[in-house]
Amino acid sequence: GPVGLVARSRPPPHITHGTAMENLSGRPLVVCVAEKPSLAVSIANFMSDGTHVTRRGTLDVHEFVRKHDGRSCDFKVTSVTGHVLTIDFPHRFQSWDLDPGTLFDAPVVKKEASKGTGVVEHLEREARGASYLILWLDCDREGENICFEVMDACVPVMARDREKNASSKKVQRAKFSAVTKQSIENAMRSLGEPDVNQARAVDARQEIDLKIGVAFTRFQTNHFRGKFDGLDSKVVSFGPCQTPTLGFAVERQLEIARFVAEPFWGVEIRCELGDGDDDVDDVPSSQTRSELKKESKAAHRPSIHWRRARVFDKAIASMYRDLIAGTNGTNGVGTTNDSNAAAGTDHGTTRATVTDCTTTATKNPPPPGLNTVDLLKSASAGMNMGAHHAMQVAERLYIAGFISYPRTESSAFPDGFNFVESLTQCRKHPEIGESMVARMLGEAVITGSNRTATTGTFTTTGPPRFRKPRGGVDHGDHPPITPTCCATCPDDVGGIDAWRLYDFVARRFVAACSSDLVTSVRKAVLDVRGEQFDVSGSETLEKGWTEAISWRAPTDVPLREMRVGEVIHVQSVELTEGTTSPPGSLTESDLISKMEKHGIGTDASIPTHINNIEKRRYVTIESNPRRVLPTVLGQTLVNGYLAVDRDLVLPTTRQKLEQQLDLVARGEA
Repeated sequence: GPVGLVARSRPPPHITHGTAMENLSGRPLVVCVAEKPSLAVSIANFMSDGTHVTRRGTLDVHEFVRKHDGRSCDFKVTSVTGHVLTIDFPHRFQSWDLDPGTLFDAPVVKKEASKGTGVVEHLEREARGASYLILWLDCDREGENICFEVMDACVPVMARDREKNASSKKVQRAKFSAVTKQSIENAMRSLGEPDVNQARAVDARQEIDLKIGVAFTRFQTNHFRGKFDGLDSKVVSFGPCQTPTLGFAVERQLEIARFVAEPFWGVEIRCELGDGDDDVDDVPSSQTRSELKKESKAAHRPSIHWRRARVFDKAIASMYRDLIAGTNGTNGVGTTNDSNAAAGTDHGTTRATVTDCTTTATKNPPPPGLNTVDLLKSASAGMNMGAHHAMQVAERLYIAGFISYPRTESSAFPDGFNFVESLTQCRKHPEIGESMVARMLGEAVITGSNRTATTGTFTTTGPPRFRKPRGGVDHGDHPPITPTCCATCPDDVGGIDAWRLYDFVARRFVAACSSDLVTSVRKAVLDVRGEQFDVSGSETLEKGWTEAISWRAPTDVPLREMRVGEVIHVQSVELTEGTTSPPGSLTESDLISKMEKHGIGTDASIPTHINNIEKRRYVTIESNPRRVLPTVLGQTLVNGYLAVDRDLVLPTTRQKLEQQLDLVARGEA
C-alpha cells in the first residue's frame, strides 16, 4: 500500500500480539493518537526511525522509547478511525409516530460512533497510567472535535500526581501539514493545545444537522410518497447541505427546459491576415496561394468579428451584408436569393481599410497556490475523476507522505514557507524536472553518456530563480497543497489515479513559483463601407508558468503588423445564421464552484454532499464530461420543497448557518 512506499527504506518493525502491558520501566508513558491507522504507522516510523514494535489488537499500537519533555519516555502510537462519538436522540424520540416538530426541542445524547468496534475501550486501555497524551488528529475543525472525543476516553484514566493529589495530566496538540520526517519533528517541538471553540462549532453543526435532517426526513417520507411521482425510495432523506446541492442541479435543468432558442444572423468577412505581404492589394500568384493554403493548415487564422456581432432580424442582417459587399441592392433587403449570393457579387471591389492597429506585451501571472476546491474542480474537469474519489486519492497521497494536507482553503503561502524544499521534490519529475525545476533552483544537470532524467545529479550554479507565488488568500488553516516527496511514475505512488493527482499537484506548485506568461497581442480595426470589424492575434514571447502546465498555454495566432490607412482585399462577405443556445448542463466542477460560492459545506465535506445525492439516486453523474443530471426523484423532491417553502432549497439558509458556526469557531459566539 502507499504507506509502505514511504517506509520502504526502513527495516520492518517487530510485530507482537496481545493486550497492553503494565508500564514497568519506570519511564513516563506518552500516548499518541492519530486519526487513521495508516497515519499512526507513518508517525511511529518517523518518530522511532523505524525501530518501533507493533502490537496487534483492536487497533494497532506502535511502541518505542524516545525523549520527550527533557526525559526518556515510553511511547505508544495508536489511532482511531474517524469520529469516536456521534450524537443521537434518546430512545423515547426514536419513534416515527412522533410529530417531527417535537425533535427541534428534544435533547441529544452522545454514544460510540461505531458500536461494537471497541474504540473507546481501546483508548481507555492504552492510556491508563499515561503521563502525556499527544493528539495527532487532522488539523481541521473536525479534527479538533475528535481531539475532545479522544480526551473524553483517555484523560480520566491517565496518571495523577500522588504528592500534590492533583492532576498532572498533560494533553498536547500536534499541528502538522505534511506526513514527513521534518514536519512530524517540527510538530513535536511546537506542541500546543486543542482548540475548544472549533470543537464546539462542530458540536453545534452536528446537533443542528441531526434535528433538521431527521425531522424533515420523517416528514417528507411520511407525506410526500403517494403525492408525487417518482418517490420510489423507502426513506426519502433530507440534508441541510445535500438539499441545496440538489437544488443547484435541478435549477440548471429547469433553466435548460425553459429556454426558447432564437435565430440570429451576422455578417462574416474573410481576408488574408497572417504573416507576410500576400494578403494586401495584390492578388497572390497561384504558387503563393498554394503555399498559403499549406501554412494555414499548420497555423491558426486570426478571427474577424463584426462589431454588431448578431442581429435578430434576417432582413436587417441581409441589408448590412449587401452594404458591406457593395452589391448596390442587387441582392438587397427582401430578396429570396441564397444568403451567400452576395459573396460573389462584385467582391473584387470590396476593400477593408485599417483604421487602428496596436501591439502590446501582456503579462499573465502564474496561478496562486492550490487549495482543496481547485484540486477537486481540476480533477473532475481535467481528469474525469469524481470529487469524492479524488479526495480519497489525495488523502492516501497525504498519509503516504507524497503531498501536504489536502484539505485547505488557503491559496496563498504563509511567510517563511520553504519553497526550495518543495521544489526540490519536483526536480526529478520525468518531464519538467531537469528542463524547468533545476533551472528554477539555480542548478545545472550533470549529464552523462547513459544518464536518464530520473538518475541525473545536480550541481548548484547560481542563486534560485523561482519567484514566491503571488495572489491568493491565506485563511490561516494550512498552506496550499504541495508535493512533499519525490515521485517519478505511477508505481511510486500506488497507481495511475494517484500519479495523475500527484503529477497535477507537482506541476501546479512549480507553475505557481514560475515567471509570468508573456504574450504579444496585436489588435486591429478594419472599416468596410462604414461597418467596423475587429481582428486580433497573439504570439507567445515567454512561456513562463505554462511550461509546467502546458494545457493552459495559449495557442499562437499570428497577425502581421498593419499600417493605419492600409487597404486589404476582402475575399468574401457572407451572411451567417445561428440560434441562441441554452445554458450547458451543470458539470461537477460547476457544482463545486456554486457550493463554495454559497458556503454549502466545507472544502472537506463538499465531495461527501455530492456523493450523497448521487448515492441516493437524486442525480446521476455522467462521465467525460462529468455532468450532474437530476433524476425524476430529485426533481420531484425539489418541486415539493419549493411548494412548501423556498428557503428549504435556496442556499442562503445554509450560508447564514455556516457564518454563525464560523463565529463559534472563532470564539465570538
